[in-house]
Amino acid sequence: MDWQKLESPEAVENIKSNDDYVLIYKHSYRCEICHKALDRIENQWDNFPYKNSVTPYFINVITEREISNKVASEFNVPHKSPQLLLIKGGKVIHDASHGGVEINSLSNLITH
Repeated sequence: MDWQKLESPEAVENIKSNDDYVLIYKHSYRCEICHKALDRIENQWDNFPYKNSVTPYFINVITEREISNKVASEFNVPHKSPQLLLIKGGKVIHDASHGGVEINSLSNLITH
């Protein structure tokens, strides 16, 4: 999985103004649940039929707390980790956290 690191406020603004599908994953390296969620995402990604239509972004919530907070504010979602957001046209169309973080549930949300 080719994660793009989300490390600047400008990148968040670009995502918000973008019409494409964007996946944002918030991760804490201090959290065992986050590690399990990340493994699940990366294992499911290989078989995800729309992986070429979605750009995945990764936020380390420990080192990039300001960016994580900006994502929560800009997209009007509570801050959680692990957290997986699917965004289309600057709006969150899927928000999952903890055990709900998985790629398989996103297929029915993506249309072409």
